[in-house]
Amino acid sequence: ASPNVKVVTGDFNADGKTDLALTGATDWDCLPVATSKGDGTFTTTCNAPKGGYWGFWASSPGVTVI
Repeated sequence: ASPNVKVVTGDFNADGKTDLALTGATDWDCLPVATSKGDGTFTTTCNAPKGGYWGFWASSPGVTVI
C-alpha cells in the first residue's frame, strides 16, 4: 500500500458516468483510473483517458486532493 493515496471521482472520459482515479502516491509512474461501464463494473488502466490534461495535472508534484 502507498501512503497518502486518495480516490478522486469525476466523469474523466465525458460519457456521463462516474469514474475513479487514484492520486497522491509519490512512488508511482502512472495514474490508475477506473472508468465506469455503467453497470457497476469498471475498466481499469494505468493511463489517463484521452481528451484532457487532468491526468498530467493530477500526477504533478505537489498536487493535493481537496
